[in-house]
Amino acid sequence: MPDHIARWQRGAWGEQNTAKVLKPLTKEGWLVRHDLARRSSRGNWDHIVAGPSVYLLDSKLLRDHVWLEGDVLYVRRVDDSGDEYSMRSVTPGMRNAARALERDMDDALGFPVAVYPVVVIWGHFAAGVQHAGGVTYVDGENLADWLRSRPADLRDERKREMVREWLRSLPRA
Repeated sequence: MPDHIARWQRGAWGEQNTAKVLKPLTKEGWLVRHDLARRSSRGNWDHIVAGPSVYLLDSKLLRDHVWLEGDVLYVRRVDDSGDEYSMRSVTPGMRNAARALERDMDDALGFPVAVYPVVVIWGHFAAGVQHAGGVTYVDGENLADWLRSRPADLRDERKREMVREWLRSLPRA
């Protein structure tokens, strides 16, 4: 299989893993949307989760050893410890995507809503949870519990419902 197709497939599997872990949150009143078209740019948002707060999630299926140094994500292949690479654009990309979603929501709703960028790691991520450059990295197996443990900042029920309605209106990618 060509590498670009294999990368796309791994990405899809990572998104499926995240969707599966998020599913129980919907029974607890959270709104979970997957694979949404961005309004202001090309591409898509992997997952948007709205509960007591709003989270923009990006899934990374790496299956390798993963760690952060500063705001750079590093990967070392499990089967070849000499094969190591960095993913420098993940942290700034997620931070910028969350800001874009905040702007879109503010324009549409008329009030600011904080959007927390989260990278969901499906791999050997010993830290479990780590913050870097305004982005939180979370091991996929712990994602739902981590989201449940976060403080609420969208306390006004009317505003919370407006956010949910707007998110429901977003088209799929």
